[in-house]
Amino acid sequence: MIKDKRILYISPRYFFPANDWAKIVFYNTIKQLAKYNRLDYITNVSKEDFSIKFKETSKYFDNFLYEIKDVSKQSFKDLFISLLFQESYFYKKYHTKAFSKMIKERFSENIYDVVWLESAYCTVFAEEIKKIDPNVKIVSRSHNVEHLLLKRIASEEKNSLKKYLIEREAVFWEKFEMEPLKFVDKFFTITQNDKDYFLKLAPELASKTEVLLPWVDFEKYKFTSLTKEKNLVFIWAMNYFPNIQAVEWFKQNIFDEISLFDKKIKLYIIWKNAPKSIKNLASDRIIVEDWKNKDTDYFNKSRIFIVPLLSWSWLKLKVLNALAMWKPILSTKIWLEWISLINNKNVFESDDPEVWKTIILQNIWKSETLENLAKNGREFVEENFSWEKNMKDINV
Repeated sequence: MIKDKRILYISPRYFFPANDWAKIVFYNTIKQLAKYNRLDYITNVSKEDFSIKFKETSKYFDNFLYEIKDVSKQSFKDLFISLLFQESYFYKKYHTKAFSKMIKERFSENIYDVVWLESAYCTVFAEEIKKIDPNVKIVSRSHNVEHLLLKRIASEEKNSLKKYLIEREAVFWEKFEMEPLKFVDKFFTITQNDKDYFLKLAPELASKTEVLLPWVDFEKYKFTSLTKEKNLVFIWAMNYFPNIQAVEWFKQNIFDEISLFDKKIKLYIIWKNAPKSIKNLASDRIIVEDWKNKDTDYFNKSRIFIVPLLSWSWLKLKVLNALAMWKPILSTKIWLEWISLINNKNVFESDDPEVWKTIILQNIWKSETLENLAKNGREFVEENFSWEKNMKDINV
């Protein structure tokens, strides 16, 4: 367990409100580290998040420095400059003079035991930080294998220009993701698959690399009774191709048919940044709703929480949170590559649309079957995604 340290925590985006995968991971980590350590914070803050007035920061941080910048949005100016000078667009977006200045300012006023860098986008500062203070311990946590993620997204992209730009970034990030790791003292991956992949590329990292699974906020995601309404719920950001693909596949291959057999089944698509193609799916049986409420409200609508991902997937914290709230999960196999759930014990899984139809139509009214599945799912999450269990043997 990391205790009694002075930590400089650096993330690519402001952690609050914790309404997507990365920000939830940041928030959970900050809350737990702050219980036992003193923290300062550097990040990028969008104008939208700036309006919140940083109500949460005083709970966790002594000092808070930020650049007003929405890194979730694309900048055509930066893209043009990166193309003109043959540079990485993502590197230019995150590795800014303002960030470097804030890091130097913090070190001019404090001596830190640990610098915690979230994601490859912040780990690019590792060499600079070691030059400022060679004795500070640097922790890097990878949320993805970024260059591999970019390669897979490029392989699915139909637009030739976008495909070229993403492939170009993948080449850059294979370098930017790997080289800074020689300056870190501890490297955390979020799954065993990720660890294996990194060590295959760089076996010399073995002594400093560990798996640090994400953790679930069990105080927030508590047991709630299963709704009697026959609701299928899907909650994802819709500015990401695999999520759009998942919704369209489920609607066309499964929902259109099962809705003919059971008139009470409804599909809830809870979205952020949805394109018109998703919004246009709305009907009396398909509720397409902008994600404005607490995610717990949406989980509670679920009779079955669906994960119909076909192409790119990773360890999805939303699904873990749904499991923590005792919600039955029906998933394709690709998501289960990253987690050892067992079919028909703590999850339903299949890639076959016909099997999906059968599972839904046969089980959506069987409370005992769904409740047993959900109970086993909750037990699995408690066993594997607890901060105390995952961090007890972690030291820096």
